[in-house]
Amino acid sequence: TLFRSAYVISEYCYSDWMELRHDIESALEQDIVDAFVICPNTIFNLTLAAEKMVSTEYNLPAITIKKSNTVIQCGKDGSRENKCIIVGGTNQIVINSSPSGVKLVGLTMLHSTNSAVNAAGDYNASATIYDCEFSSHFGPAAVLIHNSGSGGNYTEGELSESIPVILSSFREDMHNRNKDDEIQRRSVVQQMGNSMSVDFEYCTFSDNRVMYAAVVVVGGRARSINSVFSRNIAEWGAVGAVFDGIVSIAASCFSLNEGNSSGSVYIDAGSHLILSANNFGSNNFAVNGCSSIFLAGACQSETDCNGVCVDHEKSSCVAESAPRFTIAPSPTPIITIPTTSPAPWCFSDWEKLLAAVNSAATGETFIICPNTLFDLANYEESVTAVIRTSNTVIQCGYNGSKEGGCVISGGSDIFNVSGSPTDVKIMGLVMYRSTGVAVNAGGGPNASIAFIDCEWVEHVGEAAVLVNNTALQDGVVHSETFSDNAYFSLSSNPLLSQTRLSMMVTFERCSFRDVSVTAASVSVIGGTVVFGGTNFYGNVAEMSVIGVFHGGHATISDSCFVNNKGVRSGSVLISAGSVLEEQNNFGFNNTNLNGACGDVFLAESCSSDNNCIGSCSSFDAPISVCRVTDAPFGLQPEGPPAGASAQPSPSPVETDCFSDWKDLSRAIASSNEAGRTFVICPSAVLDASAYPDASLTPIVLRSDDMLIQCGLDGLNSNNCTITGGVAHFRISGSPKGVKLSGLTMRGAKLVSVFAAGDTDAVTIFSNCVWEENNGLAGILIYKEDPSLTLTDLFSSVEALSSMADRLLPASMSLILETCIFKNNVVIYSVALNINGNLSVDECIFLGNVLQHGTVIGVLQKDAVLQVSTSCFVNNQGAVPGSIYLQKDSFLSKDEKNFGFNNRFTSDLNCSEIFVENSGDCIKGSCEGICSPFEENECLIADLSEEMKSIPNATSLPAPVPVDITGSMTSSTHPLQPAISFFLTMTIFMCATFL
Repeated sequence: TLFRSAYVISEYCYSDWMELRHDIESALEQDIVDAFVICPNTIFNLTLAAEKMVSTEYNLPAITIKKSNTVIQCGKDGSRENKCIIVGGTNQIVINSSPSGVKLVGLTMLHSTNSAVNAAGDYNASATIYDCEFSSHFGPAAVLIHNSGSGGNYTEGELSESIPVILSSFREDMHNRNKDDEIQRRSVVQQMGNSMSVDFEYCTFSDNRVMYAAVVVVGGRARSINSVFSRNIAEWGAVGAVFDGIVSIAASCFSLNEGNSSGSVYIDAGSHLILSANNFGSNNFAVNGCSSIFLAGACQSETDCNGVCVDHEKSSCVAESAPRFTIAPSPTPIITIPTTSPAPWCFSDWEKLLAAVNSAATGETFIICPNTLFDLANYEESVTAVIRTSNTVIQCGYNGSKEGGCVISGGSDIFNVSGSPTDVKIMGLVMYRSTGVAVNAGGGPNASIAFIDCEWVEHVGEAAVLVNNTALQDGVVHSETFSDNAYFSLSSNPLLSQTRLSMMVTFERCSFRDVSVTAASVSVIGGTVVFGGTNFYGNVAEMSVIGVFHGGHATISDSCFVNNKGVRSGSVLISAGSVLEEQNNFGFNNTNLNGACGDVFLAESCSSDNNCIGSCSSFDAPISVCRVTDAPFGLQPEGPPAGASAQPSPSPVETDCFSDWKDLSRAIASSNEAGRTFVICPSAVLDASAYPDASLTPIVLRSDDMLIQCGLDGLNSNNCTITGGVAHFRISGSPKGVKLSGLTMRGAKLVSVFAAGDTDAVTIFSNCVWEENNGLAGILIYKEDPSLTLTDLFSSVEALSSMADRLLPASMSLILETCIFKNNVVIYSVALNINGNLSVDECIFLGNVLQHGTVIGVLQKDAVLQVSTSCFVNNQGAVPGSIYLQKDSFLSKDEKNFGFNNRFTSDLNCSEIFVENSGDCIKGSCEGICSPFEENECLIADLSEEMKSIPNATSLPAPVPVDITGSMTSSTHPLQPAISFFLTMTIFMCATFL
């Protein structure tokens, strides 16, 4: 594991590339500083720097690492979220000679023209690349692993020149191989092989357009774990190994990659794929037809090889995001990283941005520094950025994402489009509490602007966005524009009769929240607007949320309208002569003045007394919940930047749906009232591993009668998936009537559900699925005893066994109905009941592996189990019985259950129900009674997909109800080494997360 041992962190952080390069390259082996920290939100633009110089000979060079144990990391915690970005250049980082233990942590590397990482060390060199991103590189590869030769002392220029030679030698090698010229081949392998070793953990390779592969292994060794390769285009696809290269790939994912010889992984005839486990592939393409792993044989040409195609084995991606680590303490005092000035490429001063935009040439991009607040509320001068030139881009941070936290607070007429600029983009901005008109899209009929991932919050005034041709109004917004009758009557206002010649405005993945205006949040006078995947929540308008007038045209798709209020329409108002096209939109609880039209009002005529003649229609979404997933309700900056007033926090209504784990976690954490319902959007995947903070994961359930469900009907067929993370849910205190319905829980590292409530607590799981979880158990019922914490309990076999000799607090009640547990691989049980009450009805347990336990484990004398109409098939475990009851625990119901082909390694030869009488099966020696299940077929009829894997009862012998006694003895219990390993890796997470 990367951060297992301590290392000393540099005393300050770097924001200057040449300073960082100097300190790394001049470091001596005896220096105590190993880790060089890049300041968060730093961009090193190697190409931009070169363009400002007279000669390309002074291009910013790569950093060359020759010292062992050198660490370059982003921020104190080494997280990619800190946004340390290296852009451009030929090579960005070179590893040369024989350094071992090199680490690159949390870096984002973009747009190199040769290789972002040129791993050119010899056989003794090694590096780990952890939580890094490689995107949009050009040249031979994003990461090239090879031996530069000559003692590894090539200059960067020599390395750049050598790369085409190396890979052209591969072509020559293939040609010679077909001639059976092994002497020539051995010569080439000896020259190009014996390369270094590179491990990739939690990395991302995307959108690279390279010659050979995103990762090229020339005679070296590469290992990929929990890494994702997507949309890469290259000769060999995502990963290529040649000249006796060695590759291991586990828990990695390949999607939408393209190549000639392979879509995902190419292994030439002399190279080796020594491990391929738990990998996933989807929609990869290869000219030779092998979209997954191609093990090449003889080649007729460089693109025509015989070989074997091996599929990826997983049906879904199991790669997880990098966990956040705390750096081990160093022997010297930790010094706080000083706050750095914003890099020169980005703007954190509004006046400077204003001056730059107002004087921009065609095609300029203006980047606002991440986490910047522009407070315009008290500006005395004009705050308007006037956009006149085509292809202007204003964006938050390098990626143009709202997550960058760029907030414009206050101000009026913030952006003004004038003239006929086309293809303008504004990306990732939040406009908060602006007044009047925030955006005046006042261009002519040929002008166009797109707002992407932007948000308007608590705007007050006439409109958040106004689309009209201000050139026909002397370049200003006249008061007549917003007069009551002006919107509806061309004859009443000759000035407005011309404004139908207005521009086009597009909104993609945007949101309008708590906007209160006198006209419409988006007012369109004669122009064209397009909304895609946009949310409107809690807005109030005297007309409507969207108002289209004077021959305007609106296209609205895949958008959601919730809790909006208007005088004439709650959501959309289309005046006579204007046009609406809409599809797949969702509306809930939108109201107008008389309560008759909450969604769309097609007006024919209106009078000044707010009486309108027209027709009302509902949105046409074929579903009953909002399905916007890219910009869910409630997405907002991570709290206000310094100096900003608190950002608004929406109150989710019961029919909002959640598609992001953070939003769901925060909504539940902030809800103290009983009876709340939280709906997860159909087809949503909530990634708990993306938010490892203990305040977000697991989600803690404390309130009575809480309901968390998939879609409005709570069915598993709606495909709501919770994936990754240490744990998914924890039940705490004494909540009663809690229910979770229709969820699929996958990939928990410790336990999926920790039922830690008091004896009065009751929780129901209905129509849920647990699959491919790891750790201690799928579900753990245990009221933690201060004298025997969860960490203590699972610290050793003796501690776990000691429960039989002491009375632990009674635990809560848990009910499982019509649930499925399949393909989980855990230490103990998919359902482990320690002194609680567990009821199981109509559930299927299929293909689970219990490394040192059983399917259902019932421990302690007050523990109670009720199980009925359930099926146990193809499970594997260690202690006897699909159901194991420790002595003095109680099986109160056993009806209509079925078992087939369950295998357990204990000597007692019991595969169904084992009731312990004496001894201790957990410790390794016990006696008891084995009872068979009573049914000879599975009686569950409505879980048809899973039933396909369950054998027909007519081919099975009827069970014989005979009690069996026996003993299990073992001097060394097999659980001990597994626990020791498991504790080393994960037990520290118990106290942190549970």
